[in-house]
Amino acid sequence: FVYAALADAVKHDFADVFAQKRIDDLWSQLEANLQNLVNLRPVTVLAGKSDGMLFPNHLLIQGFYASRCADILTHIEEILRT
Repeated sequence: FVYAALADAVKHDFADVFAQKRIDDLWSQLEANLQNLVNLRPVTVLAGKSDGMLFPNHLLIQGFYASRCADILTHIEEILRT
């Protein structure tokens, strides 16, 4: 929740770095995945089957979005180090 809340402020504070390193698109992907993660608000958390349509595994979905965020942040880190 905190990363999602701070993402826009980070982009604003480091706008010159974002422009120089051309990471706006990656950051937008990160923000979208963080928002998807935050928007998961199941009434009940079910540990259903991983491919379940009726009763999905919410923890698996949450892990998917968190993993995508981590991958994007790793990629951004690699770009910033060069």
